[in-house]
Amino acid sequence: MFCPHCDHENIDSARYCARCGKELVAKTSTPPPPITPEAPPPQPQAYATQSVDIQPVEYAGFWLRFVAFLIDAIILFAIDFALTLITFGGYFFMFGVPMLISWLYYSLMESSEKQATLGKLAVGLAVTDIAHHRISFARATGRHFAKWISAVLLFIGYLMIGFTAKKQGLHDMLADTLVVKR
Repeated sequence: MFCPHCDHENIDSARYCARCGKELVAKTSTPPPPITPEAPPPQPQAYATQSVDIQPVEYAGFWLRFVAFLIDAIILFAIDFALTLITFGGYFFMFGVPMLISWLYYSLMESSEKQATLGKLAVGLAVTDIAHHRISFARATGRHFAKWISAVLLFIGYLMIGFTAKKQGLHDMLADTLVVKR
């Protein structure tokens, strides 16, 4: 038996505590108090969050992208033609420089804040990654050179745009990119 005053353990037959000398009260057999179920844990408090309007994404189809390509082709042709006239032609300026200009034009524009070339801007398109974020210059470069694979395969890589759920060409799939309407 424990003393209710000092918590010293005494023998069961003792009437007084061996430590503090106070009278020990024998426990009577009273039923234990009813057990109440624990209260459920408090609900988490809602934090102030910024509301985000999630707009449905509309993927750009083949013909809209084709119009954007034509606009870009005219722009690149004008630049290449002007450079060829200025430099009096030459093999390097007929092939090397246009390839360099094309790569830089597409990669820099599509990885910029605009996320589009001038042709894509004209028709209201943007290039994003799969999570709808801006793409890096490296991803834009990979996408640009993957277009060569789409072209080499009898342009089937481009025709895939019309038949895939997210309107992706082969080059988009290889670079994990999407072309969406703004």
